[in-house]
Amino acid sequence: MPKHAFCILAHTDPYCLNTLLRLIDHPDNHVFIHIDRKAKRILFNGLKTRFSPVTVIPENESVKVSWGGLSGVEAELIVFEHALRSGIQFSYLHLLSGQDLPLKNPEEMHRFFKAASQGTNFIDFSTDKDNLRNLRSKTIRYVPFTNHLRPPSPLARILYGSLRHGGLLVQKALGIHRNWNGIKLYKGANWVSVTPDFARYLVEHKSLILRRFKGVSCADEIYKQTLFMASPYKDTLHRPTNGLTAGTRLIDWEHSDTPGSPHTWRNRDFETLTESGAIFARKFSSDTDREIIDRISTWITNHK
Repeated sequence: MPKHAFCILAHTDPYCLNTLLRLIDHPDNHVFIHIDRKAKRILFNGLKTRFSPVTVIPENESVKVSWGGLSGVEAELIVFEHALRSGIQFSYLHLLSGQDLPLKNPEEMHRFFKAASQGTNFIDFSTDKDNLRNLRSKTIRYVPFTNHLRPPSPLARILYGSLRHGGLLVQKALGIHRNWNGIKLYKGANWVSVTPDFARYLVEHKSLILRRFKGVSCADEIYKQTLFMASPYKDTLHRPTNGLTAGTRLIDWEHSDTPGSPHTWRNRDFETLTESGAIFARKFSSDTDREIIDRISTWITNHK
């Protein structure tokens, strides 16, 4: 049977993460978890599965992940590297947040990906005018302090925000633009399901990625799409016909609770989630609404 690697970036909410692990638990699924180096690692000591082997990236190989910073790109590449180094022949590597949940049981999930044309990559692209403007604003100049876009203290937010704004104004006044050497840039969700061939292509270009995308705000939403379209795999994109994104994820930005963050699903969203046809959904929070996490868990467990 085809094997699947679930590459998870976790920084909080062990309850949601444990639910995710329970719902993807299957002998043909292998789990690789990067725990944010800033997180209290002891909170994640109780991670358990019955069937799926779990590899937690050692603390000395993990990074402190900052929202929108290059550190997020590093964490993604680290967890891809570990999955590829395992020696297991995976059919897909699924990049997930620790606050994601599947909306299919493992057997349904396996059937879905097996039915796809061989070598298909599930990557979301955002091509509407607002996202294209957003892409330009994040890449036209060097954005200072991208690892401090959301510092925890209000004082730090004001300080780094002022320095960043000032740095961008100086570049604009001097007519400084980034030189992408003819590379066309693309943008989309950073959560993907990709073939090991494309994941390996990313890992092999790690040094290039970290160099070229330094000073790009939210580079994790840009580098995969950009390299994909410049790669030999650009014709392997999944073409959805059911209204879902090419990444097969259900993510609601329209009803977002916080600017820059998607809507946190609640119990009232149960039908929206279960009738969507999506493979995965984000995001969930046991602090905001634990009931929807438990309800999805029960539904998937009983859904055959």
